Amino acid sequence: MKNLHIGHCIGGVVIAVVLSVALGVSPGTLAVLAAALACPVVMIVMMRTMMAGHTADRPGDEEPVPHDPPR
Repeated sequence: MKNLHIGHCIGGVVIAVVLSVALGVSPGTLAVLAAALACPVVMIVMMRTMMAGHTADRPGDEEPVPHDPPR
């Protein structure tokens, strides 16, 4: 999941909503499902944006931070 394809995600949501409405699922049920999915989706987006550019592949990430010697 290196690249987040927003267009595909939005298309999937639109298809799911259209199918749900076509099958007779009430809008209230869709709203509850949307609210239940909002938390994990926002968490994934936040984690991906916070970790952007932070990799352990950079040299020096494994080295300990130098400290002053005790006196």
